[in-house]
Amino acid sequence: MNEEGWSFKCKECGSNDLYIESEYSITEELVDILECSCDEGHDFAARRSYSITTTYLDRMNLDDEHRIGDVEKSEEIQSEKEEGDYEVQCNNCLEYAQEQDWVTEVESFAVNEDSVEYYVRCASCHREIEFGWSHPGRGGRIWPAECSDFNPWKSWPEPRYEEKWLKRGWIRPDLR
Repeated sequence: MNEEGWSFKCKECGSNDLYIESEYSITEELVDILECSCDEGHDFAARRSYSITTTYLDRMNLDDEHRIGDVEKSEEIQSEKEEGDYEVQCNNCLEYAQEQDWVTEVESFAVNEDSVEYYVRCASCHREIEFGWSHPGRGGRIWPAECSDFNPWKSWPEPRYEEKWLKRGWIRPDLR
């Protein structure tokens, strides 16, 4: 039991510790530009656009007041590049260009909100634990369903648990 009076004991391994994982992806929209150095009057010699989507996994602790702590570990899981448009205005400059002649500009950089997933896990066996949030829309504190102070009537389920909670009668119809 912790200072706030709640406890957790994993039904698989007996561990008393939890951690939070957050998986999300970030997409960068990039443009590589090769300047035209001849006197042909082109805006640029060549231009290529592409996007890179990188998926990350962050690990945090759950503090004594059920708040997510700072990121303790972050790792890149996967990265994918998708080619976009390619335009050439000056074949001569392109033919003699070297890789260091290209300039990269970031057009946008954003977290893909639909990609964000949260997990509560046992710190020992890494088993997933159902949980809810203290406020709708994934707001506020995290309330793991296997903690001693869990009250489904005061929680909004993580979206992937909503159907289970509805079947169990843990979701009040007026909160849907």
